Amino acid sequence: MKILIQISKLLIAVLFCSSVSAMEKPFDAQELKPYLNNPKHIGDGPFTYLGFKVYDAHYYSVDDLGKSGFAIRLVYARKVMNEDLVKATVKQMIRLGASDNEMIKWRSDLEKIYPTVDQGHYITAIYQPSGSTTFIHNGNVVGKINDQLFSKIFFSIWLDQRTSNPELRTKLLGELCPPSIISNTCIK
Repeated sequence: MKILIQISKLLIAVLFCSSVSAMEKPFDAQELKPYLNNPKHIGDGPFTYLGFKVYDAHYYSVDDLGKSGFAIRLVYARKVMNEDLVKATVKQMIRLGASDNEMIKWRSDLEKIYPTVDQGHYITAIYQPSGSTTFIHNGNVVGKINDQLFSKIFFSIWLDQRTSNPELRTKLLGELCPPSIISNTCIK
């Protein structure tokens, strides 16, 4: 009888864990649904800094070239202050070609948008063909930037061939080319 009870508890635990995992994917799709028509999860991978995992990145796209929209979702493994998120984003965008004038405005926008994140929090950035990028933090819209050039340089942080983390880029894109907003030629 004790063995049957232990087996029952084990089965319940396995079923519970399976149902939690199953709920995660539909949640992603539900969050993206108002912005993207039937997005597919393309790839994911971790980002580490000085040996510490900072976040897991996930890439979603409606079509192979992202022409109908795409999204990057970052699920944080640790607390990161909003000013550190802004500083890291600005540094990468300048490295990828953003001018000082562009960064003055974009930095101000990012300071208003980025929250402080804790372990388990996520930020999703969604690109739409209109050129806008919408930001969601833990299911709530926290801002939108309507600037095609911002979108191109921002998403280049992860998806451009000049990224500072080519291993993560490969995991995110898989066999696909980067979105057409980032590159007109397919460089994997």
